[in-house]
Amino acid sequence: NLQLCLIILAVLFFSVIIMNVFIGVICEQYSAAKEAVDTRFRQLRAESCLSWLLRARVVPCSVLSSATANRLMILVGLIALATQIYCFIYRAYKPWVSTVFFCCQFATMSLAFQSPESPWVKNSQSADAAHYIWYCKRKVVEEEEDELEQELHSAMDEISSVMAEIYALEESSATSSSKKCM
Repeated sequence: NLQLCLIILAVLFFSVIIMNVFIGVICEQYSAAKEAVDTRFRQLRAESCLSWLLRARVVPCSVLSSATANRLMILVGLIALATQIYCFIYRAYKPWVSTVFFCCQFATMSLAFQSPESPWVKNSQSADAAHYIWYCKRKVVEEEEDELEQELHSAMDEISSVMAEIYALEESSATSSSKKCM
């Protein structure tokens, strides 16, 4: 009987108290992550831009013009789509499918960097021109009252004070008239 009570107490202790502590920790971590989500999103976006620019320094970017690279990317995408349709229709995996997809992905990645007129490309024609990275931040606008609003607020305050005086006079006259009736 004592062993059964100890088992019940142990189960209650672990299921109620420990789980509540665990849930509390998870909630705190979620709140902290929720507050930092905008900062983390911007950090990941900046990391993506940085890795793109670093890759653009290594990958040859002036092999093709942008228009030719875009046309070839469409062609490569159609080849990948045709391969998928082929595999879907015949319901069989062929050994050459992996090679085709690898080549399509490599070609798409390489063609995405073909932009010889971009400022980040080495040996670009615009290498002498100055380029800047702009930092944009949302402006917090403080609401300032204009003169008309200030006049309106002062007039409303005057009206409120006059109304308070009128109500005070009415109450005092009502109390004095009730005293006369007695």
